[in-house]
Amino acid sequence: MTNNRNFAIQLKGLDTTSKVDEFLYFQELENRVLWVNDVVTDDLIDTVVSHIFRYNAEDEGKPVEERKPITIYVNTDGGDAYVAVEAISVIKASKTPVHTVNLRSISAGALIFLAGHKRFSYRDTFILIHEGQSGYVNQTSKTKDHFKFQEQFEERVKAHVVGTTKVSPDKYDEMYKTEWYVFGDEGLELGMVDELLG
Repeated sequence: MTNNRNFAIQLKGLDTTSKVDEFLYFQELENRVLWVNDVVTDDLIDTVVSHIFRYNAEDEGKPVEERKPITIYVNTDGGDAYVAVEAISVIKASKTPVHTVNLRSISAGALIFLAGHKRFSYRDTFILIHEGQSGYVNQTSKTKDHFKFQEQFEERVKAHVVGTTKVSPDKYDEMYKTEWYVFGDEGLELGMVDELLG
Protein backbone atom coordinates (compact mmCIF):
# COMPACT_ATOMS: atom_id res chain seq x y z
CA MET A 1 0.00 0.00 0.00
CA THR A 2 1.38 3.46 -0.90
CA ASN A 3 2.28 5.57 2.14
CA ASN A 4 0.49 8.93 1.75
CA ARG A 5 3.44 10.93 3.10
CA ASN A 6 5.96 9.25 0.83
CA PHE A 7 3.51 9.55 -2.04
CA ALA A 8 3.26 13.33 -1.51
CA ILE A 9 7.04 13.62 -1.51
CA GLN A 10 7.22 11.49 -4.63
CA LEU A 11 4.81 13.82 -6.43
CA LYS A 12 6.49 17.05 -5.35
CA GLY A 13 7.23 19.20 -8.39
CA LEU A 14 4.58 17.60 -10.60
CA ASP A 15 1.64 19.67 -11.84
CA THR A 16 -1.85 19.02 -10.45
CA THR A 17 -2.92 16.91 -13.43
CA SER A 18 0.13 14.67 -13.06
CA LYS A 19 -0.57 14.26 -9.33
CA VAL A 20 -4.12 13.17 -10.02
CA ASP A 21 -3.02 10.79 -12.79
CA GLU A 22 -0.33 9.28 -10.55
CA PHE A 23 -2.76 8.91 -7.65
CA LEU A 24 -5.35 7.18 -9.85
CA TYR A 25 -2.68 4.90 -11.32
CA PHE A 26 -1.49 3.69 -7.92
CA GLN A 27 -5.07 3.40 -6.67
CA GLU A 28 -5.92 1.18 -9.64
CA LEU A 29 -2.90 -1.03 -8.96
CA GLU A 30 -4.06 -1.48 -5.37
CA ASN A 31 -7.51 -2.40 -6.72
CA ARG A 32 -5.89 -4.89 -9.10
CA VAL A 33 -6.78 -2.95 -12.22
CA LEU A 34 -4.26 -3.12 -15.09
CA TRP A 35 -4.30 -1.56 -18.54
CA VAL A 36 -3.07 -2.73 -21.93
CA ASN A 37 -3.60 0.66 -23.52
CA ASP A 38 -0.65 1.18 -25.81
CA VAL A 39 1.30 -0.73 -28.44
CA VAL A 40 2.00 -4.26 -27.17
CA THR A 41 5.71 -4.14 -26.36
CA ASP A 42 8.08 -5.71 -23.81
CA ASP A 43 7.82 -2.70 -21.49
CA LEU A 44 4.02 -2.71 -21.40
CA ILE A 45 3.64 -6.47 -21.03
CA ASP A 46 6.42 -6.79 -18.44
CA THR A 47 4.48 -4.34 -16.26
CA VAL A 48 1.26 -6.34 -16.61
CA VAL A 49 2.99 -9.67 -16.01
CA SER A 50 4.93 -8.45 -12.97
CA HIS A 51 1.72 -7.32 -11.29
CA ILE A 52 -0.02 -10.62 -12.01
CA PHE A 53 2.90 -12.38 -10.31
CA ARG A 54 2.65 -9.92 -7.41
CA TYR A 55 -1.08 -10.46 -6.87
CA ASN A 56 -0.65 -14.23 -7.00
CA ALA A 57 2.12 -14.00 -4.41
CA GLU A 58 -0.15 -11.91 -2.17
CA ASP A 59 -2.88 -14.56 -2.55
CA GLU A 60 -0.60 -17.50 -1.80
CA GLY A 61 -2.50 -20.08 0.25
CA LYS A 62 -5.94 -18.56 -0.37
CA PRO A 63 -8.61 -20.64 -2.10
CA VAL A 64 -9.40 -19.36 -5.60
CA GLU A 65 -12.91 -18.29 -4.59
CA GLU A 66 -11.47 -16.00 -1.90
CA ARG A 67 -9.03 -14.23 -4.22
CA LYS A 68 -9.87 -10.75 -5.48
CA PRO A 69 -9.87 -10.93 -9.31
CA ILE A 70 -7.37 -9.01 -11.41
CA THR A 71 -9.02 -6.86 -14.10
CA ILE A 72 -7.19 -6.02 -17.33
CA TYR A 73 -8.70 -3.38 -19.61
CA VAL A 74 -7.60 -3.99 -23.20
CA ASN A 75 -7.57 -0.88 -25.39
CA THR A 76 -4.84 -1.33 -27.99
CA ASP A 77 -4.23 -1.43 -31.72
CA GLY A 78 -1.96 -4.43 -31.20
CA GLY A 79 1.77 -4.87 -31.47
CA ASP A 80 4.21 -7.74 -31.03
CA ALA A 81 2.37 -11.08 -30.96
CA TYR A 82 5.47 -12.86 -29.65
CA VAL A 83 5.41 -10.53 -26.64
CA ALA A 84 1.64 -10.99 -26.25
CA VAL A 85 2.23 -14.72 -25.73
CA GLU A 86 4.13 -13.87 -22.54
CA ALA A 87 1.04 -12.18 -21.13
CA ILE A 88 -1.28 -14.91 -22.42
CA SER A 89 0.78 -17.65 -20.76
CA VAL A 90 0.92 -15.85 -17.42
CA ILE A 91 -2.80 -14.96 -17.47
CA LYS A 92 -3.77 -18.57 -18.21
CA ALA A 93 -1.47 -19.87 -15.45
CA SER A 94 -2.67 -17.35 -12.85
CA LYS A 95 -4.47 -19.01 -9.94
CA THR A 96 -5.94 -15.64 -9.06
CA PRO A 97 -8.81 -15.06 -11.52
CA VAL A 98 -8.01 -12.64 -14.35
CA HIS A 99 -10.92 -10.79 -15.95
CA THR A 100 -10.37 -8.97 -19.25
CA VAL A 101 -12.48 -6.08 -20.52
CA ASN A 102 -12.59 -5.28 -24.24
CA LEU A 103 -12.49 -1.58 -25.08
CA ARG A 104 -10.64 -2.09 -28.38
CA SER A 105 -8.80 -5.38 -28.79
CA ILE A 106 -6.91 -5.45 -32.06
CA SER A 107 -4.47 -8.10 -33.28
CA ALA A 108 -2.09 -8.98 -30.41
CA GLY A 109 -4.52 -7.17 -28.10
CA ALA A 110 -7.30 -9.56 -29.14
CA LEU A 111 -5.14 -12.54 -28.20
CA ILE A 112 -4.51 -11.04 -24.75
CA PHE A 113 -8.20 -10.28 -24.29
CA LEU A 114 -9.15 -13.88 -25.15
CA ALA A 115 -6.80 -15.19 -22.43
CA GLY A 116 -9.03 -13.79 -19.67
CA HIS A 117 -10.61 -16.32 -17.31
CA LYS A 118 -13.79 -14.25 -17.65
CA ARG A 119 -14.22 -11.79 -20.53
CA PHE A 120 -16.37 -8.67 -20.70
CA SER A 121 -17.15 -6.27 -23.54
CA TYR A 122 -19.46 -3.43 -24.41
CA ARG A 123 -21.91 -4.10 -27.23
CA ASP A 124 -20.22 -1.82 -29.76
CA THR A 125 -16.56 -2.18 -28.83
CA PHE A 126 -14.77 -4.60 -31.11
CA ILE A 127 -12.16 -7.29 -31.45
CA LEU A 128 -9.98 -7.73 -34.55
CA ILE A 129 -8.35 -11.04 -35.40
CA HIS A 130 -6.11 -11.45 -38.43
CA GLU A 131 -3.00 -13.27 -39.61
CA GLY A 132 0.31 -12.11 -38.25
CA GLN A 133 3.02 -10.20 -40.05
CA SER A 134 6.53 -11.52 -40.33
CA GLY A 135 9.76 -10.38 -41.91
CA TYR A 136 13.19 -11.94 -41.63
CA VAL A 137 16.51 -11.32 -43.38
CA ASN A 138 19.34 -13.76 -42.82
CA GLN A 139 21.10 -16.73 -44.40
CA THR A 140 18.74 -18.94 -46.42
CA SER A 141 18.89 -21.87 -43.97
CA LYS A 142 18.10 -19.59 -41.00
CA THR A 143 15.30 -17.91 -42.92
CA LYS A 144 13.79 -21.35 -43.56
CA ASP A 145 14.07 -22.09 -39.84
CA HIS A 146 12.28 -18.83 -39.06
CA PHE A 147 9.41 -19.57 -41.43
CA LYS A 148 9.08 -23.07 -39.96
CA PHE A 149 8.86 -21.49 -36.51
CA GLN A 150 6.34 -18.93 -37.77
CA GLU A 151 4.09 -21.70 -39.10
CA GLN A 152 4.25 -23.44 -35.71
CA PHE A 153 3.55 -20.14 -33.94
CA GLU A 154 0.49 -19.46 -36.13
CA GLU A 155 -0.84 -22.92 -35.29
CA ARG A 156 -0.51 -22.13 -31.59
CA VAL A 157 -2.33 -18.83 -32.08
CA LYS A 158 -5.11 -20.75 -33.81
CA ALA A 159 -5.24 -23.25 -30.94
CA HIS A 160 -5.50 -20.35 -28.47
CA VAL A 161 -8.43 -18.73 -30.30
CA VAL A 162 -10.28 -22.00 -30.95
CA GLY A 163 -9.57 -23.30 -27.44
CA THR A 164 -10.93 -20.25 -25.62
CA THR A 165 -14.03 -19.59 -27.77
CA LYS A 166 -16.80 -21.32 -29.70
CA VAL A 167 -14.99 -20.62 -32.99
CA SER A 168 -14.49 -23.87 -34.90
CA PRO A 169 -11.18 -24.67 -36.61
CA ASP A 170 -12.94 -24.40 -39.99
CA LYS A 171 -14.39 -20.99 -39.14
CA TYR A 172 -10.96 -19.79 -38.00
CA ASP A 173 -9.36 -20.98 -41.24
CA GLU A 174 -12.08 -19.22 -43.23
CA MET A 175 -11.59 -15.88 -41.45
CA TYR A 176 -7.83 -16.09 -40.79
CA LYS A 177 -6.63 -14.15 -43.84
CA THR A 178 -9.28 -11.46 -43.54
CA GLU A 179 -9.59 -8.48 -41.22
CA TRP A 180 -12.07 -10.22 -38.91
CA TYR A 181 -13.88 -7.54 -36.90
CA VAL A 182 -16.16 -8.83 -34.14
CA PHE A 183 -18.40 -6.46 -32.14
CA GLY A 184 -19.09 -7.24 -28.50
CA ASP A 185 -22.55 -8.70 -29.07
CA GLU A 186 -21.23 -10.87 -31.92
CA GLY A 187 -18.38 -11.96 -29.63
CA LEU A 188 -20.97 -13.14 -27.12
CA GLU A 189 -22.41 -15.51 -29.73
CA LEU A 190 -18.94 -16.72 -30.73
CA GLY A 191 -17.88 -17.38 -27.13
CA MET A 192 -15.21 -14.66 -27.27
CA VAL A 193 -17.16 -12.63 -24.70
CA ASP A 194 -18.77 -14.02 -21.54
CA GLU A 195 -20.81 -10.98 -20.57
CA LEU A 196 -21.84 -7.64 -22.10
CA LEU A 197 -21.47 -4.46 -20.06
CA GLY A 198 -23.76 -1.45 -20.08
